[in-house]
Amino acid sequence: MKKSIIKITAIALSMLFLLSACGKTTQGPATTDAGANNSQSPASPANPSSPANPSSPAGTPGVGANTGNAALSDEMLTIVLESEPSSLFPTYSSDVTLTEEIFNSCMYDVFLFQNLNTGEVEPRIATSWEWIDDYRIRLNIRDDVYAYGGNRITAYDIAEASAYCVENGFNVTNYSMMDKDKIYAEDDTTLVLGTLDIYPSLPDLFTSNFFLPIISMKALEDVGGWDAAIRNPNINSGRYFFEEWVDGQYIKLVRNDDYWDQDSLPYYKYLRFVFAPDPTARAMAVQSGDADYAIRLTGTQVEALSGVNSVAIEVVPANVAYSFYMNTSRAPFDDVNFRKAIQLLIDYEGVIEVGANGLADPVPTCFSIANPYFLRNYTGFPDRVDVDKAKELIAQTSYNGEKLFISTEPSFALAMEYVQACLIAGGINVELSVLEPASYRTEMGSGEYDMNVVPAANTNIARVLNRLDGRVSTEVSSGGSQYQNDEFFKLIDIGRYSKDDSERRQALYAVQQHVIDNAVMIGLYNSTALGAHRSDIVSDYYFYEGIPYFWSTRPIS
Repeated sequence: MKKSIIKITAIALSMLFLLSACGKTTQGPATTDAGANNSQSPASPANPSSPANPSSPAGTPGVGANTGNAALSDEMLTIVLESEPSSLFPTYSSDVTLTEEIFNSCMYDVFLFQNLNTGEVEPRIATSWEWIDDYRIRLNIRDDVYAYGGNRITAYDIAEASAYCVENGFNVTNYSMMDKDKIYAEDDTTLVLGTLDIYPSLPDLFTSNFFLPIISMKALEDVGGWDAAIRNPNINSGRYFFEEWVDGQYIKLVRNDDYWDQDSLPYYKYLRFVFAPDPTARAMAVQSGDADYAIRLTGTQVEALSGVNSVAIEVVPANVAYSFYMNTSRAPFDDVNFRKAIQLLIDYEGVIEVGANGLADPVPTCFSIANPYFLRNYTGFPDRVDVDKAKELIAQTSYNGEKLFISTEPSFALAMEYVQACLIAGGINVELSVLEPASYRTEMGSGEYDMNVVPAANTNIARVLNRLDGRVSTEVSSGGSQYQNDEFFKLIDIGRYSKDDSERRQALYAVQQHVIDNAVMIGLYNSTALGAHRSDIVSDYYFYEGIPYFWSTRPIS
């Protein structure tokens, strides 16, 4: 490339964890992060080697400092997204898209915040927490948080809204483990959250942009109720309020100048989101100056923009791992030698080149490299293709040339064609089965597959473990290895249930090494987010998909 690319390293993001819809107008206002059994304030997993975010200039402020320096601006930041959201109230939704997460991160508060610059989990709405028993956790909530219209948000608001969403099956990803009958407020500032099963990793979700609805029930009534809030979400307490939505054109947010944390008010008064499904159109919008920021580009656009001095490129590792699963409940994948042979046949650099334009990092385990539990000092994963050794291993199995299938969605078909070629070179008869997303998900849930690839967000440790755990039905795990091993199950149970962070961490490390040693699944690469923006601005913080928190975007000092 002709100029350097801003690459935010995976180590810098290793602490980032949850610790990741022409003409009709809607108007708003005119202007204007695992806890132990004892009480805790926010703390981060141990990772002393995690450096500051190298994409930000020296002296980048923390979340408690003013991200816009001393003076706030009346300027507008224009961001071009690939799609229009279906809802601006994502916690009241059965399926939250990335676009909706972006709006959520601008408008709604979180219980805890993962600070990438310090590697620490910082208090936001929740100042501390403690486990009451194996199923309930108590959070202390700030008493100075106000939603649009001056409505104070209390623990009673959060409890009522959360119980309603859980009862009605919204946001299944985050609510499936919650017990609505164990969600209640003890007083204005004390919230109790309960789970259906023992779930010690629940605090990991407290940094999520869409975990539970932190809203005012009075404000919800004022806007017309749950359905009305989908397009007029001024029920929130975040750094931005909703101002206007013009279908097919833009959505405009306005800074909440009365935000409870005055030290972290955004620099830009307005955020204006426009939509362009074509990544080339998004890139050209930044190059022409029509937009200030574009996300979800491809390597083609990155290469085209690399010589434009007025544009900076970002390559940000996300907490998403592309993982290759084999159904170990059926032959020949029930034989570790056959699985190890596949591990030796895949050209991982080639897969990264085809699947990610070469702009990704290899990840050999079930966790992404941006996950705080990622095993960095793993051993035994092949560093090169070894066809001869693979053939020797296959010869020790019962495989006799039967046709096997790799299932994939269209978006990952090219990379899987490459994997298919790698396996054929080793003497494995492989056919590619490209399924539409709905059919693909159905097949994964049925458990009737040979091999498949899953681009899995690592924001929920239990969901990652479910795909490895043969005791969990594929209907619950959405596919996976269906692996059976009693010693492995012991490690998984510690990683899933232990409230001792050190014990849990060591168990999760051991799970990953076992995965490599026994080829329970095969890590392909860590997802990266490609974006472009004006070269004179910077974003200080990113969430798990490698997407900026746009409230942290500001001019370079």
